[in-house]
Formats: sequence, structure tokens, C-alpha cells
Amino acid sequence: MNMHPWLPIASMLLLLACRPQETPVTLHNAALGIEVTFPDQPRQITYTEDTPIGNILWYNLTYMPKGGINAPTWHVDVGSPQGRSLSAKSLLDGFQTHLRMQLGPITVEPLPPERGPGFHYTAQKKYDRVLEGLVIVRRGRIHHAQGAARSPGDPGFKTFLDGFKVAGS
Repeated sequence: MNMHPWLPIASMLLLLACRPQETPVTLHNAALGIEVTFPDQPRQITYTEDTPIGNILWYNLTYMPKGGINAPTWHVDVGSPQGRSLSAKSLLDGFQTHLRMQLGPITVEPLPPERGPGFHYTAQKKYDRVLEGLVIVRRGRIHHAQGAARSPGDPGFKTFLDGFKVAGS
């Protein structure tokens, strides 16, 4: 049987076109005090992380589509330093230091009072990825939403971060 040279390419294009579509999922979690819409069903984990403001037990929701390192990713973390009660300013300053330690240089803008206390940040990461996030403090907890994409103009950033709500914000 003689195979046409374009057949493997056409087959790959057809397979890519037939991949399942994402179905947006909006989560309302009263215990964490958040509302957020992910492009599809996120996975949920908890983990502890050592930060400049102490160990934080994080409740994490992450959506990472198939597509490897080039696919956009979205996550939300909610947590507070274990055994410590800190002011909103101390939490924000400490977490900003933690982000700089993890990501390198970041650009930070304070949030408007009706949305904060908190800040919006952007960072350039390896593999030509841009990170954009929000950090909001409520009830002694850090609420952190972050997206990672190939370009700062990715419409997913605006959709994801604008849809991130923290109780009382």
C-alpha cells in the first residue's frame, strides 16, 4: 500500500481538532471564602510551605490542561501562617517577599480599597512564561490567584483574575 506523504500530517491535524472542549467550572467555597471560575474542573490538594512569615498550610485548586509547558495554567491558594496572627500589612509584605524569592523580579500594584487589602503582580518566568496574580488578605488569611501563560496579552488572565472573588471584597 502506498501512503501519501500528507496523510500523517492530516491525521495529526484532525486529532488536534477533535480534542475535548473545556467546560468552565465556577467554585463557591464558603469555608475558604472564595469564588472562582476555572476553564475546567481543577484538582484540589493541601500542602505546607515555609515562607518568610512562617509555615503556611495551603488549600490549593489548580487547573492545568493537557498541552505541556506551553499550556496556560491557573491556580488559587488560600492559607495563613500556622500558629501566628499577623496584620494584613505583615501578611502582604511577607508574601510579597516570598513571591520575589520564588519568581525573581515582580511588578506590584496595590489593589483598590474596595478589592483589597492586597496587590496585583506580574513576573516573567522561565520558558518565556508570564505570571500574573492577585493577593488579597481577609480574616488573617492570604488568598492568592495566579495564572501562567505565554504572553501578557492572554485573555485568560483578565477572565480568571477578574472572576476571583474573596468574601468581603
